[in-house]
Amino acid sequence: MNTNRILFAGMYDSGKTTFIAALWAYVNSDKKDKHLKLNTLANSENEYLDTIRAEWLQCKKVTRTNLNKTENVKMNLLNESNSENVILEIPDISGELFSNHFQSRECTSEYDSLVNQINGILLFINPNDKKNRTNFIADSLEIEKELGGTPENNENVNFATWSEEQTSNQVKLVETLQFIEARKDIVTPIKVSVIVSRWDLIEEEECPSPEKWLQTNMPLLYQYLKCNTNYFKPSYFGVSAQGCDYDNQDDIDKMLDVEPFERPFIRLENEVIKDLTAPIIWLTEK
Repeated sequence: MNTNRILFAGMYDSGKTTFIAALWAYVNSDKKDKHLKLNTLANSENEYLDTIRAEWLQCKKVTRTNLNKTENVKMNLLNESNSENVILEIPDISGELFSNHFQSRECTSEYDSLVNQINGILLFINPNDKKNRTNFIADSLEIEKELGGTPENNENVNFATWSEEQTSNQVKLVETLQFIEARKDIVTPIKVSVIVSRWDLIEEEECPSPEKWLQTNMPLLYQYLKCNTNYFKPSYFGVSAQGCDYDNQDDIDKMLDVEPFERPFIRLENEVIKDLTAPIIWLTEK
């Protein structure tokens, strides 16, 4: 049996936890003709997965990981269409791991070993995260000018000391991919499902497609993926893993009347589908 090992990657609060809760509900549901089903419970963090699934089923905001405790989640699934094993690897589900890699410039031997086994990557992005906003040099120069600073005389401007916390997520995500590129012997390009979370909120802005959203809002990451096709092969997905606004009770009440596995939706380039597994299935296709 062929095995596909898929790495979940993304910064803190990028949508991984809600997606995992929805996926765990899906594979444990009585839905007919499921694309993915549980292959084995071995190594699965059942207690944690069951907790976040229960919250998701009730349309509650899924509890993020306790940052004082590392939740390393693994799901062992079976692709029904080709009978291949699909192992989802989620190291440090909170996303702090990837920020720590960026800051410390080092990773553990366990992560290094994992990277060398993966066949694909699910890369999560939270469109509402302020750290995803593009900062332009021209804007910074204009602000500096208004504050009275000039290249010759900037004593009136107090610049903040560099910190990892203030660094754009684009830089960190590109670094995450570069670390993988540097540590893994890549013969054929690694597939990357770029997941723009909370797509139900973006839909209101009539964004044409997930790829266009990334190109407009995170150009550094988009250009890196476009220019490194010998290492990575991306596809873009807009994902609403819950399908409702947690702050809108009417929205929640409507969603509670919907079959749980029918709640999520995926925006592709030109269509919307009700299949949460699409980004995973694409990674396993030859």
